[in-house]
Formats: sequence, C-alpha cells, structure tokens
Amino acid sequence: MAFTTADMPTRFLKGAFLVGHIPHRVLRCDMRLSYSLYVPPSHYDGTGGSTIPLQVYIHGTRRDLSPMHSDLEAFADDVGCAVLAPLFPAGVEGPQDLDSYKLTGESTLRSDQALLAMIEETEQVWVGIYTKRFFLVAFSGGGQFAHRFLYLHPERLSAVSIGAPGSVTLLDQQKDWPYGVKDVEICFGRHLSLAAVKLVAIHLVVGIADNDFHGGTEFTQWLRDVRAPEQHEAQAKPQISSVHSQGRVQSLRGLDESLKQAAIEVTFKLVGGVAHHGDLVRPAQLRFLKEAMWLKKR
Repeated sequence: MAFTTADMPTRFLKGAFLVGHIPHRVLRCDMRLSYSLYVPPSHYDGTGGSTIPLQVYIHGTRRDLSPMHSDLEAFADDVGCAVLAPLFPAGVEGPQDLDSYKLTGESTLRSDQALLAMIEETEQVWVGIYTKRFFLVAFSGGGQFAHRFLYLHPERLSAVSIGAPGSVTLLDQQKDWPYGVKDVEICFGRHLSLAAVKLVAIHLVVGIADNDFHGGTEFTQWLRDVRAPEQHEAQAKPQISSVHSQGRVQSLRGLDESLKQAAIEVTFKLVGGVAHHGDLVRPAQLRFLKEAMWLKKR
C-alpha cells in the first residue's frame, strides 16, 4: 500500500522512518542509483499545513555522504529544511568509471534527470517538502555537476553553491560542451536560458590554497597519454577530466568571469588557509545558503 505522510498521524512518523534519517532509498526508475534523505523532526509534521525547503547535496568523486550525519543534519535542524543526497556510484558505465555523473556529455547517464526523479519521488511521499525549486550545494566533482545542472535546469533552483570543481564549462558559444555551451541543445535537448540563470543566487567558493592537481602532475600526464590512443581511434573529444591544465582557483575565477560577462550576478569566495578540503569549505557554503533561504522566506 502506497501512502503519504499526510495519511499518517504525526506521532507515528518517527516509528515509520519518515522523519530524521530516512533509510537509504533506491531510485525506482534506475536501480543503479540511490539517495539519502534527512527530514528534521522538529520542523516537519507531515500534513502539508506548512512547507519546508529542500536542500540537495551532491557528493564528490569519493562518494562521501558522511556530511549527511554531521553538518548537513545540523544545518537542517537549524534552518528547518530537508536534505537529499544522491549516490551516483562509481563503475556505472565501466570498471574505471568515476565521472559519469558530472554531466560532461561523455556518458549516457543523465544524472540531472535522475536527480529530478529522486526529488519527484520525495514529493510523492513527504507532503509539505517544497520541491518546485530547491537549494543545491556541492564540492569538487559535485561542483562540476552543480554548475552544469544550473545551465540545464535553472528554473528548478533557488540558489546554488559551487565548490572547487576540477573543471568548468564556460558560457562560451564558440566551444562545444563540456568546454562551452555551443551544442548544449544537441547534447541534452535543453535550451540554455540565461534569463532563468540570472534568477538563481549563485555562490562560487574554493580554498585559497587549492591549486594542486589530484594525483599530481605526473599522474595527470600519464592519464592523458593512456587515454590518447582510444580517443584518437574514436575521433573523440579529449575527456575534460584529463585535460584541465590549471588549478581550481584559476578555473573557478574563469567561471566567475564567464558568468559575469553574461551579466549574471555571482558571489565569489576564497576560503583562507584551506586547500582541497570539503569539510573546511562547506561552512562558507552553508552560510550562503542559510541567507538565501532566509531571503526566500521574506
């Protein structure tokens, strides 16, 4: 029997695992994928009489969801929002697949559509979680997903905090995706609406010392050399994850400049004394999103 929280007395929600940390859920339309959900008990009664906002957290390449049980839980309890965290496993598209969820256009996995399906499932059960627009926070590989999702689905976002992506897609109409947006409609069947992007509160954040390449420059060159023959044989574009040649601070500054050239308002933040460490950057991200949620409630 399928039912919603509105069908159940509020006092039974905890016993039914419908508030607090919800048991990890499979995505019904793609059972390779799953998601975590936290619903703050003190802010949610399940009736739909009042609504609470939804925040989505996108993991990095390591697939670490532990923040759901630390600062994201505390944030949800403080501000009164639900938090959803997808898990896009490694290996979905092959044994060496780490990047298929990052919306680079090199994968058949449509992680953007999968996230929207997770949100739709949440809406069907948890009455009173507002899902038409949501708040998005992400770091590293998740930051890659987040800014590309912003281009593809700006109408679904109230605010986004993009932390330290290893590579970026610029608003360059002369370059193909994922370097630019020239062929975005061909790749994703979505029109890029700059007017809609301008309605989203955008936060770019990176540690001031985040300039080292993952694995070191020697590993980066080795990976580039290994991939070169298969890319040449397939006459494919180089994989963006293997060709970026600048540090994350410079990459994010480039994204900041690209957005501002399109007259898009951006908040850019350098976190002092921090390298590539999501736990140390996330406080700045959550401060931004807390203010964004407060402004939306006014």
